Amino acid sequence: MEGQRSAGQRSAGSSSKRKSGGRGSSTEHGFLAEMGLGCGPNTWKTTTVCVCFFIGITIMVTAWMDTCVPFCGAKEKKSGLWKDAWKNQTIPSDMQSSMDTSVDPCDDFYKFACGGFIDNTGIKPDQAGNDDGGRAAGDVVVQVEWAKAWDGVESRISKELRSAVEKDTGKAGTFFRACMDTKTIESLGATPLKPYLDMIDGINTHDDLVAAIAKLQKISVAVYFDWQVMADPTDPTRYVFAILDSGLTLPDAKMYTDSSPEFEKIRRQYKKVVERVLQLTGLNPAKAAAADALSVETAIAKHTLPDDLLRTAKAKHYNMADLNKLAPKLGFPTIIKLMGGPHVGKTTDNILCKDSQFLEGLSSIMSSPTFWAHKAYLRFKVAYGLGSDLSSEFLKQGLEVGHILTGVMHETPRWRKCYDSTKSNLPDEVAKIFVKKYLPKQNIDVAEEMLQSIRLQFKKVMANEDWMEPATRKLAIQKLDNMFIQVGHGKWQDYDFAVTEHSFLNNTNNAKRWIIQRAIERLAKPVDRERWGSMDPTQVDGSYARQVNGVFVPGDLLQLDALLRQREATLLYRSSVGFIIGPLQEANLVQKCLGHLWIC
Repeated sequence: MEGQRSAGQRSAGSSSKRKSGGRGSSTEHGFLAEMGLGCGPNTWKTTTVCVCFFIGITIMVTAWMDTCVPFCGAKEKKSGLWKDAWKNQTIPSDMQSSMDTSVDPCDDFYKFACGGFIDNTGIKPDQAGNDDGGRAAGDVVVQVEWAKAWDGVESRISKELRSAVEKDTGKAGTFFRACMDTKTIESLGATPLKPYLDMIDGINTHDDLVAAIAKLQKISVAVYFDWQVMADPTDPTRYVFAILDSGLTLPDAKMYTDSSPEFEKIRRQYKKVVERVLQLTGLNPAKAAAADALSVETAIAKHTLPDDLLRTAKAKHYNMADLNKLAPKLGFPTIIKLMGGPHVGKTTDNILCKDSQFLEGLSSIMSSPTFWAHKAYLRFKVAYGLGSDLSSEFLKQGLEVGHILTGVMHETPRWRKCYDSTKSNLPDEVAKIFVKKYLPKQNIDVAEEMLQSIRLQFKKVMANEDWMEPATRKLAIQKLDNMFIQVGHGKWQDYDFAVTEHSFLNNTNNAKRWIIQRAIERLAKPVDRERWGSMDPTQVDGSYARQVNGVFVPGDLLQLDALLRQREATLLYRSSVGFIIGPLQEANLVQKCLGHLWIC
């Protein structure tokens, strides 16, 4: 999980992610980002993007969104909402000054929407002197006042929520305090790993190896492969179990196989990290075991499809019998059963894979009788994968991998790590505290009223736009009518697993098992269109989820008034909520039916 890593292990963990191109955000640390319906966080952090969305999408939503075609190349023929808004002066004056209407939006929409702002607003360097934005003191960053305010909301809420979570008497507070109890964590060292290390040491047969893989996958340690539960791209009424290329720690397979001096240096440095991690688990000397572990990762890398090819690969559906024929030594029937999903692929082809050659390659790797190499690989992966929740010596190894790959070695403050970990593992417990403390119902009501008004205006304009073909207009209106909007938060979940004061790793693993079990259970149910997935109310973010035709607006988006009190409320909500609705111009006016049952 992204939230439970230190800054260094986020570098290493983002290092452990191959950039996906459609496979999700699944890693040994971060697979629980979870199981997406396309409504996971899509946070734009750079100043440029933030300003463009903050200003540009506001303009697009309030004035221009329906009239690109009649406006482009014909500025004297303004029409639709744009014409009405300009005539009635419903566009706020400061928004007008942020635009450059001398520019044709079809030539340069960014300048059309933001040109006045760029010309009239100074962009100044600012010294980041604290850790709130995740920057080292002294770094020079380019910032714009509105962008700073945007990021500042999340920073302020995090600080204030930290205090509330720390004092909480429920599971959120217990979880946070267990993470902050570094004295106990340091004293335990590698002890919390003992059950997993004993299991790995006991591998003597192929069946033992398969069982170990299943148990590690259940705590989100992605050995050999990774997976996620997602809506079927070809039938979004059902979920599928998607198998993903994974099992590597470094971010790119060529880092294991390329003979260039650059990658040879990375491998030498990485091998030292593997050796040190294995030493921390009790292997000493560990040089030979490190070589064995690296040999398994290298073998996996040789069967891993390059990202550019994976992006264009076509996913194929399998039932369990066909999957087992394709990769018999992987033991998927046993793995899925031990993970709690004996129904997966039994009577339907609800298993999805884009890279069948990867599975065939894994099957050949798993057929090797050299169990000592597999055991070394598993030992390293579990210690490194869970290292962010262990003592500082384990944490340092994650930081070191980040340093090898990026040259940066910066550790996140402990309180921030623990707060993020609590949010990742118990998101609804933290969200309940947030909603009670910071989210008045009035904020939700105002946002919902505006969103419904925008939807209504969409529909009115759509009925009269002559650039739309009748069939396209009909489908677009159906889609718009069928779109749902959720503001603030989703349905609350109850976490029925144990959380104790002095057992941080057990707490995180209990949370992972719970989340993974719920994901597996979803495979036997139809898609829940209104499930928020990894998004929670405390995020300054939001999304339109095309797969389910829904808009998700977290509560923290409605907090901008605390930092920008000089702005009128309507403008604030246009700015914060409006940029989430921007994708609806394409989603509801341009896109033709893509076979979504609830849309068509």
